[in-house]
Amino acid sequence: MENKYRTLQTIYDLVKSDPNPVKSIVEPSQIILRQHIPWDEIVMHLDELQSEGLVIIKPMLSTSAISITDKGVQRSSLNADAASVA
Repeated sequence: MENKYRTLQTIYDLVKSDPNPVKSIVEPSQIILRQHIPWDEIVMHLDELQSEGLVIIKPMLSTSAISITDKGVQRSSLNADAASVA
């Protein structure tokens, strides 16, 4: 799995138990704590994922809020299902 999709999977893991994952907000610090890569790399992943329509980045006053799209949920849940079968 490409690293950017691992970042997507991290976001999905954070919101998948919410009743409506696409309305959930993930803060950058939540991603940083779960990935062992530099923040600059995570930012590149987020930009690429946003350009693919898999996440939405919402600038806030002092940080950003990241949310997963329906398309991102579908892709991540497929990956999660495939991993549980393997």
